[in-house]
Amino acid sequence: MQRRLSALGYDTRGIDGRFGSGTRAAIAAWQRARGDAGTGYVTEGQLRALRDAGTTTPVVSNGRGAQATDEAALNLDQVARVEVQARLNALGHDTRGIDGRFGSGTRAAISAWQRAAGLPATGYLDAAQLARLRGQVVPRN
Repeated sequence: MQRRLSALGYDTRGIDGRFGSGTRAAIAAWQRARGDAGTGYVTEGQLRALRDAGTTTPVVSNGRGAQATDEAALNLDQVARVEVQARLNALGHDTRGIDGRFGSGTRAAISAWQRAAGLPATGYLDAAQLARLRGQVVPRN
């Protein structure tokens, strides 16, 4: 479960087989992204969906399916994801780490940036938003 969540961009704070607060938070974030209650505890059906999540289109029922699919179509590699995280941090939106994984901290930072830019706060980037983020001037201290 931790491997699958991490592969999907949810930071479990390590893959160690222990379901501590990091794993529970990642599960809850994944559940919320699906439109489910973010309990941090999975049902049998959610476990099946999580197992299948890397092999099919993201299973999302809260209106974020299109956004998640749009972002996936960007095919952001590790370098590009690090660039996005660094830019968000430089603009004052803390991603809780620059590691190239779009976990809950990065999703929250993307949402905060979208709100600040007057965009719908989905937590996912599309091509136009990525271009806007890359072109935004970073304030100097």
